[in-house]
Amino acid sequence: PAPPHSPRSSPPASRVPMGRKVAGCVPLRKSPDSADWQVLLVRSRWQPDIWLFPKGGIDKGEKPLVAALRETREEAGVIGRSGPKLGSWTFSANGQHTKMWILWVSEEFGPGDKRYPEGGKRERRWVTFDDALALFKAVPKREQRPELVEILKKAKKRVKKVEEKEAAGHSPNAPEDSDAGSSDQDDSDDGE
Repeated sequence: PAPPHSPRSSPPASRVPMGRKVAGCVPLRKSPDSADWQVLLVRSRWQPDIWLFPKGGIDKGEKPLVAALRETREEAGVIGRSGPKLGSWTFSANGQHTKMWILWVSEEFGPGDKRYPEGGKRERRWVTFDDALALFKAVPKREQRPELVEILKKAKKRVKKVEEKEAAGHSPNAPEDSDAGSSDQDDSDDGE
């Protein structure tokens, strides 16, 4: 039997409710081969040509940051320390209200690990910021998601701040680099 939707179409409306509240992370690490920062992307389950940041629905009673960390572990198989909140976006493709944070990755799980339930179900890829931008723009214009580019640019600005602190002799993993306690760490509902 034919699949319920083609790889280029959106998922059935019952699967992605319009206006659904979503949270996710931009997973970051230093490249093991160079001093470059890398971002972890996952392929969309619904449109395999599209690369995304890991994100998913916020469960009833769940804090957005907790949901972001859970969804990132489930979809991308990584954990680490939460960094600053990057902001909130409404995705034009499906109306999802999405809150995004940086995740400073400290551990990556393999596809068979029970902590990574989507391991082996979709591809994940560590890429540079420039390569991520190229992947976001490599799809036909009608399928491009400008929100992903905005999120990527905001994450890159945060990384630049970390590099400036490193150059000044501070550790990139120091608590002050996470902006803990600042207003952009807030994971409240913000009335959305």
